[in-house]
Amino acid sequence: MNFLEMMDLTVFLTRLAVVAGILLVVFIIVRLLGTILRRTLKAAPPLAVDQTIHWISISVWLVGILLAVNQLGLNLDILLLLMALAGIAVVVASRDLLTSFVSRYFLGTYIPVKKGDDVEVAGFRGKVIEINHVATVLLSGDGSVITVPNSMFIKRVFTNRTSLASQRITIPVLVPAKLSLPKTEAEVLKAAYKYKAHLD
Repeated sequence: MNFLEMMDLTVFLTRLAVVAGILLVVFIIVRLLGTILRRTLKAAPPLAVDQTIHWISISVWLVGILLAVNQLGLNLDILLLLMALAGIAVVVASRDLLTSFVSRYFLGTYIPVKKGDDVEVAGFRGKVIEINHVATVLLSGDGSVITVPNSMFIKRVFTNRTSLASQRITIPVLVPAKLSLPKTEAEVLKAAYKYKAHLD
């Protein structure tokens, strides 16, 4: 092995050590940022905190990888172009999913829909039995389960048929055949009227 080959090997090993150092520093920074953000955002919803940490971690790792690739002497232009194209492709391919995912946060904050509400959206009506990150699940009157993308609550007009002022409840009452139905109904209404002040 001649002197030039030894110099090339030394330069390569030095660059490799710098790359390893950069990746180690990035790892430590990501861990520290995660810990700091969790402590700082204690009052925020856990899912929002996790998503924030996730995207910040990805951004820091991307910067670290770009710095590491630069240290190896590789051309960053092609890598940056490929990353940009991949990012655009992912966004275009999952735009409906992203819209539904983002709409989930608006459902809880700006749009009055919660579990148990009777809603009608995009021609479908039912009781809300679940609101997840991508869709709202309705149980229709005939027992069908309907999955509506959350983005529909942003894009379309919807009706929340649940009264906010009062709740309608159904109480089954068994009336023996020997009793008069109109008299029994009058007695039940009279008894319920006593509690009207508590129900309003």
